[in-house]
Amino acid sequence: MSAPILACTIFGARVAIEGASERVTDLGVVREGEAWRIGAVRTHRRELLFTGWEDGRLSAAAARGAIDAVWLREALFDRQIVDLDGRRVIRVGDVVLRADGGRLDVVAVEVGAAAVLRRLGLVRLAARLEPQLLAIDRLHVPSAAAGPLLLDAQRERFEQLETETVTELLSRLPVPVAEHAVRESRHRAAVARNNKSRRRRRRYPRATR
Repeated sequence: MSAPILACTIFGARVAIEGASERVTDLGVVREGEAWRIGAVRTHRRELLFTGWEDGRLSAAAARGAIDAVWLREALFDRQIVDLDGRRVIRVGDVVLRADGGRLDVVAVEVGAAAVLRRLGLVRLAARLEPQLLAIDRLHVPSAAAGPLLLDAQRERFEQLETETVTELLSRLPVPVAEHAVRESRHRAAVARNNKSRRRRRRYPRATR
């Protein structure tokens, strides 16, 4: 099994594009069943289709039309994680990738002090600390950037909670995150009604006297 790759080490690196190269500013992820696969690359000039990873180098090709992907820097980096009890856990400091042949998959997010120190340039100090990882399948990640993320619990525990409790908890999260969290839950209808009400209040705020 290949060694894990930190996304922050790829940002700023060169990506080969049909005989030319540009610097990577972000990586786009697409879902393939339960897997999160890197499918796109963003540079300071444009968005491209990811075509491969070999010997630590990215390659990409021009895209025809818009690319539908979750961009790591927008959707994951520096986002707060909230658990089912409403506690603030910590911010996402980095994203862990793993190479499989010519593809790259997201396997986890890194939280804790090591990720923060590394991004501050204190690499040696960060190396002394044990990485704290959360598997990507434990996070509810919406299709667009939306503030905090929800840390999943066992589905059985989630379903056993009272609907009012779930609705109150998810009301603290951005609407896209809340809707994603209950996509296949018995609480879906109640949360959807709450989110609809939140949208209406934002659209038609109460006038101040």
